[in-house]
Amino acid sequence: MTMARIVGCCLVALIIMATGVIQSHASSLVIVNAEVIHPVAVPSLRHGMILIEDGLIRRIARHVDIPADAEVIDARGHTITPGIFSAGSQLGLVEIYSVDDTNDGASARSGLHAAFDVHWGVNPDTSPMGVSRRAGLTRSAVFPRSTGSVFAGVGALVGMATTMPAALHTPHAFAYLDMADQGVRNAGGGRGAVWPRLEQMFRLHASDVSEQSVLADPLDEATVVKALATGRLLMLMRVQSTRDILLALGFMDRHPRVRLVLVGAAEGWRVAGEIARRKVPVILDAYANIPTRFELIASTRENARRLAEAGVVIALIPGEPDEPMATANARSILHAAGVAVAHGLAWEQALEAVTLNPARIFGVEGELGSLEPGKRADLVIWDGDPFELSTRPVMVLVDGRVQPLVSRQDLLLERYRAVPPR
Repeated sequence: MTMARIVGCCLVALIIMATGVIQSHASSLVIVNAEVIHPVAVPSLRHGMILIEDGLIRRIARHVDIPADAEVIDARGHTITPGIFSAGSQLGLVEIYSVDDTNDGASARSGLHAAFDVHWGVNPDTSPMGVSRRAGLTRSAVFPRSTGSVFAGVGALVGMATTMPAALHTPHAFAYLDMADQGVRNAGGGRGAVWPRLEQMFRLHASDVSEQSVLADPLDEATVVKALATGRLLMLMRVQSTRDILLALGFMDRHPRVRLVLVGAAEGWRVAGEIARRKVPVILDAYANIPTRFELIASTRENARRLAEAGVVIALIPGEPDEPMATANARSILHAAGVAVAHGLAWEQALEAVTLNPARIFGVEGELGSLEPGKRADLVIWDGDPFELSTRPVMVLVDGRVQPLVSRQDLLLERYRAVPPR
């Protein structure tokens, strides 16, 4: 796509948003002449139409009746998929990673760990949000970053809407623990100390035994107690090596209130049957294949394919969920999916791993992740195969609203394009 075409698409979206033509949830919208629609939940449809009303998908078919008051979008020759759902990023928390004043993703000096809650810091005006929206991202799980404990904090689900009420989809969505090498080092080093303390804490609170706290901060303690008391706790745990994965699975076996999701699991393919038997999903880095650390010694880019073949629900991210690569934008996520396809994962499974599977993992598959009647109208109109690097979104909808496809980088480019050289 040429820069002129990108700018043209951005201007069309901006005009639509400014005039309010389809900004209201009360209006009807019909997308016509789609070349291919990939609903994900059901087989793909060629030459179809989508009816959207009140921000929800009402019908997908070869032909739908167009309401008299509906706005019509001609998607002739284009491909439509659900919006891309990142299973791990720090979107909305970070403007520039190297500038502490613009980084709300961790609590290095606050003393809070388990109680650190990212939803207070989510800001839809951060530049990475615009970049990601422009690249086709519509939802993301937002992670805290581990600092002085294996407990990183409480994560949230966000939408790529441009306003705060709409941007924060689900606060307090999950707890995140880093039980891999970095998390163990943050906690003082040594699995022989970290795992017993974690076991003690869960055993005490699960049995309502009143003993001295095993967490230093009362807010941290209260957060864990509340999470356990409210039922099954969605716990995302970063582990990489085969040994750490088996430790995590054993922990879940002993604590049935925990609903476990593995993050990373670079050596997961070695115990794929054990993971599948327990129905534990995996959020994995599709790029991992170089043993930069001992815990990654058996990493391979065939990890996604092997886990999927074993029946594990997988979601793909490009890197660690609390690092810049995973936050970058949807192009990185789609490229990671393309890498997984190049190493044996089926194309349809890869699309599912960046749309519906993240929704399943975070318990919102009833409203997000696929194109089905009754679900939120999060979708992207592409000018080609979304896994191809040259493909770009023509239009992005979040909750049935057309989103602006202009990032700060685009505005800076236009501002300085005509500046004459000195």
